[in-house]
Order: sequence, then structure tokens, then C-alpha cells
Amino acid sequence: MASEEARIMSLIELDNVIEGSFGILRNPGPPVSNAGAASAVQSLAVSGIPTGGTLSLSYRGSTATVPYNATSAQVQAALSGLPGIGAGNVTASGGPLPGAAVTITFAGRLANQPLPLVTASGTGLTGGTSPSASVTQTTAGVSASFSNAGTGQILEDTVNGVTYENKGAPGTPTWTQIGA
Repeated sequence: MASEEARIMSLIELDNVIEGSFGILRNPGPPVSNAGAASAVQSLAVSGIPTGGTLSLSYRGSTATVPYNATSAQVQAALSGLPGIGAGNVTASGGPLPGAAVTITFAGRLANQPLPLVTASGTGLTGGTSPSASVTQTTAGVSASFSNAGTGQILEDTVNGVTYENKGAPGTPTWTQIGA
């Protein structure tokens, strides 16, 4: 019985050591705190003054179609319907096309991370002078460094030799330089 109690106590001590041990994270450059994270923002524009037809929007292998004069709500609904995006993971503002660009901002589970561009094809556009559609990146998505790091976690900037501590919580890191 005594050996069983000793084994259980050893396991409890080992569990406490593992739970309390973070180790030192290493990053090639200063970390990005949650406040420095940014969602990807892209701009959809149509040129050539089309008078009809449709344009195609593709993301990670799936495609949706919107009318040449789509509103931001129509663009948002079309993108939300794509399996790689989904409902609640994108917003759209501006427009309507073709007179004004539509701003696409990634949100929800796609917020605060680098993402590929939505691609646009204007081959279905008609009228006007050589109409076309394009998407450009306005803001690159940026992830917080080691976003699941625990409070008190230490991170070393391997390029500049600076050490940081996470003063935030897991999921919302706030990296603070220590030992100036």
C-alpha cells in the first residue's frame, strides 16, 4: 500500500511540474502582442465600366458568382457561402460595384492571421470597355505570436537577444520586454 501511495504522489508531483513548466519560446524577431494582431483586409474592384454580366470570386478552390453591380451585402453573402470562409468569418463594406470598390475584411475564425487573396474573374462581365475584376490586399493579416502561451510564459527574440514575458492570458498574449 505504501508503494502505491508513493507512486501516486510521484505522479501528482510530476503533473505539477509539467503544468507549471513553460520552457522558453524562441522567435526570430520581436513578438506580436494580441493588440498588434490584424485581420486581413482586401479590396474588390471592377474596371472598364461593365453594364451587365457577373464576376466570379474564388477562395481556396471554391467559387461564387455575384452580379456586375453587386452591393457589399451581396459580396459578403457570396463569400460567406464558400466552404473556406463560412458565415460570420467575413464582412464587406463600400460599393456598390462597379462604381466603388468593396472592402472585404476577414473576421471570426479567420481574424488576425495571414490569409490568401480572394481571386476575382471578370470573364462574365459584359458591355463597357474591356471590363475586368481584381482583388488587392489592403492590410496583411497578422497573428499574435504564440497566441496560446500561458501567462508568465517567456519568449526570447533570437535575432535581437531581447526577452519578453506574456502578461496577457492564453489566447490574448501581451508580450512585455523584461530585463532591459
